[in-house]
Amino acid sequence: MTDIFLDESGYTGTDLLNPDQPVFALASLDLTEEECKKLKSQFFGNCKATELKSTKLMRKPRGQHMILKFLAELKKQQENTRISYVHKPFGMLTKAVDWIVEPFMRRRGINLYEQGGNLVLSNIMFKMLESMPDYRDRLLKALYDLMSDPRPDTAQAAMDVLAEKTGEAPNMRTGPVAEMFQHLYFALLFMDPEDASYLGKKNLELCLTLAKSMMGSWSQKLGPSMVLYHDQSSNMANQADEWEAWVSPEVEDAVVGYDRRVEYFPIGVTETKFVPSTDWAGIQLADVLVGVVVRCIKVKYHFMESDAFTDDLWEQFQGWSLCCFIGPEGKFTPEELNTNGPMHMDPMKFGKKIFKMRGNR
Repeated sequence: MTDIFLDESGYTGTDLLNPDQPVFALASLDLTEEECKKLKSQFFGNCKATELKSTKLMRKPRGQHMILKFLAELKKQQENTRISYVHKPFGMLTKAVDWIVEPFMRRRGINLYEQGGNLVLSNIMFKMLESMPDYRDRLLKALYDLMSDPRPDTAQAAMDVLAEKTGEAPNMRTGPVAEMFQHLYFALLFMDPEDASYLGKKNLELCLTLAKSMMGSWSQKLGPSMVLYHDQSSNMANQADEWEAWVSPEVEDAVVGYDRRVEYFPIGVTETKFVPSTDWAGIQLADVLVGVVVRCIKVKYHFMESDAFTDDLWEQFQGWSLCCFIGPEGKFTPEELNTNGPMHMDPMKFGKKIFKMRGNR
């Protein structure tokens, strides 16, 4: 049995456009609690607080020095870590592609996930939106309103914003921008009622998506006998029932997804323990690591200005392998995205099967 300690940072639920928290991240450690206690004592022994919190440590030079020393040591054994993050505004756009464009294309015989077409489209649109920040914010807000509260008026509001760039509004020229955004416009215009019924805030959650990918990555390394420790006050604790459905040992053996974007089931978490973070050094060290991830990613995507401390963090963070991430890339072909591999089981069909099986118990 292997213990995994996990913590999260930047969670705002379904509010993917929160201006104060534009990045969500997870970090986890494959270390025993005794090993974590030793690391805590070695690098944070002079910290007066009984519980380590990255946000508090980062405020003062003394705490920053402790974090940098700890990070340098942890990087030497990064095979015992897993980190992942979401650029939330980009995540909002990918959700619109997943739940609006993809069903529209599927009904016309096109699998948008094949060859990473969903990622290509998301990357191209987001790249275009970078040169139109005011329009980008209005479009993402309109899509968020529709996804959160699907009604004819929110759908029309999103179409009105899209029409400004698609050539559907009066006196608008067509061109590369129009071609890209027409995918969204026409998917909304001709949305099937059944597809519209799946829209809702529940589909904007990203925490469990990252968590199951992360634990699946651990399972490939460690095998099917893991005990996961997470803070009892975390938002993941509030989704415990849904989490248990995904990690249940009763889930059939399956490879789910496409090319490199695959998950292996069952995930191998035999038990998830939501415990007080004050009592567990492992969770506290995961808190420190995830705080570093969020700070670095905010600077990477220009959500905040860098400083000397963050520059030092980047020196350690560079080259740290990611288990998964959702963020814009300047990659616009399957070859660049490494999404030209084989197709496996459809993730949505597999998910529906899991929850149907759980509901029939």
